[in-house]
Amino acid sequence: LLELQLPEGMCKVITPGYDRAEERGCQLSLTFFFPMEKVHSVIEREGVICDLRKPNVMRIAPCPLYNSYCDVFDFVQILKKAIEDCKDGI
Repeated sequence: LLELQLPEGMCKVITPGYDRAEERGCQLSLTFFFPMEKVHSVIEREGVICDLRKPNVMRIAPCPLYNSYCDVFDFVQILKKAIEDCKDGI
């Protein structure tokens, strides 16, 4: 979903894919190709809680026991808008 929705060249999913499921947990890690702090600030204001690992990794951990597909979809839309809004200032 992220790879289909997010603007190309802004960030990349670095969590192992489905072909390496044994190496995965519920955490999603994204590496950003521009300063991510502003994106983090924007999504935090929208209620998204995640953490940053300097210099360029953001970690998001939806909980499979209570986060729905709709929650994940909403997160992707929030992240997409934040990236689009922030990339104009690059």
